[in-house]
Amino acid sequence: MAIVYTGANTTNGTNIKLVNSTGTTGGLIGIFANGGGNFINNGTITGSSAAKEFAVIAENSDIINNAAITLGNASSIATPNIALYSKTNNAITNKSAITVGDNSIGIYGYGVNNSGNLTVGSKGSAIYSQGGNVNIASGTINIGKNEAVGVYTAG
Repeated sequence: MAIVYTGANTTNGTNIKLVNSTGTTGGLIGIFANGGGNFINNGTITGSSAAKEFAVIAENSDIINNAAITLGNASSIATPNIALYSKTNNAITNKSAITVGDNSIGIYGYGVNNSGNLTVGSKGSAIYSQGGNVNIASGTINIGKNEAVGVYTAG
């Protein structure tokens, strides 16, 4: 795990490059935020591992993303790479470009507000909502082939 934020209303300005130098299959996390209020990301995050990459995971915090995130192909849709992930019923707001590879998910959570460009590879999802409103104000959604989905809502 690269950076952990536990305070309320925190902001990240650090650029992060996820590198799987140990060959882990358990996953890589760029940022974990668990402090309540808003977590704001202003740093670019990149990764190219197939080992369950997460750019930002939030718990009990709303995510506001203002910076580009690029993740590679995941080995399986059962263990996807995810750019923005909310573990709890909190909002995710994306205002920047998110690019993820095959078997990956751009935004995974509940309520989603998107105005950035989303690009996802084969068998992936640009936005996966477990419940809540999904608002797409602007930006484009580009999806790959082979069962890729632009927006999927389960709730």
